[in-house]
Amino acid sequence: MHSRSSTSVLSVALLASRALVASQAQGAGDPVAGKAIFAQCLACHVIEAGPNGPIGPNLRGVLGKRAASNRSDFAYSDALKKSGLTWDDATLDTWIKNPATLVPGTKMEFVGLTKKEKRDDVIAYLKEALK
Repeated sequence: MHSRSSTSVLSVALLASRALVASQAQGAGDPVAGKAIFAQCLACHVIEAGPNGPIGPNLRGVLGKRAASNRSDFAYSDALKKSGLTWDDATLDTWIKNPATLVPGTKMEFVGLTKKEKRDDVIAYLKEALK
């Protein structure tokens, strides 16, 4: 049987744990802000089911897949095909920061987003939009 003080300590610990989880989730990025940032990517990519974008591949279904494997109807660079990357949060973060640094020889001409917060926002948006 628990005493009142041990129950109170347990309650405080539970509340602190929930607050920590909530703060970590907030640090994971803001999908609303990410959508606004991603608007610049729409010049090349699309995210809705269907054909590729005007320049880049359609990103629908890319999360969790190996780089250059998502669309058989897109001519990926040999560098990206040989990269061995899988599109997870860490890879996306590094890619969005500077694609050419991660995969020298990529055809993607995007210079990147230097601010970690903006990259987190874009990744949060993609995770929601590409469900």
